[in-house]
Amino acid sequence: MNAESHLRDYMLDLIARPGAIEALVALHKHPATVAEVQSAGIPDAASILRALAVAGLACRHPPCGTWDTDASDADAVSLTTVGHGLMETLSKINAWGLRQAQSRNLKSIRLG
Repeated sequence: MNAESHLRDYMLDLIARPGAIEALVALHKHPATVAEVQSAGIPDAASILRALAVAGLACRHPPCGTWDTDASDADAVSLTTVGHGLMETLSKINAWGLRQAQSRNLKSIRLG
């Protein structure tokens, strides 16, 4: 397996992890504290946010601090440029899915 396919598989596994998409959505418009992300219904938000940070999608705000220590509920987190790019891509996929569902009169779920 080459590095590109390994990264692709890692990213797919990450966004399939329960709470990952919800955390991305929670951070898409503005930074939020770990407590705010958790209050969006994401259990173990600190663990999800750490995984997003490892993938380069999120960082402690400001500035991008280390995740070598456990995040406190008051720590603010924001998406990186890469995280915002992923959200834009996911939003386009979601919009496409909504259009497909509407054209087929299917029920759909709206992202964010």
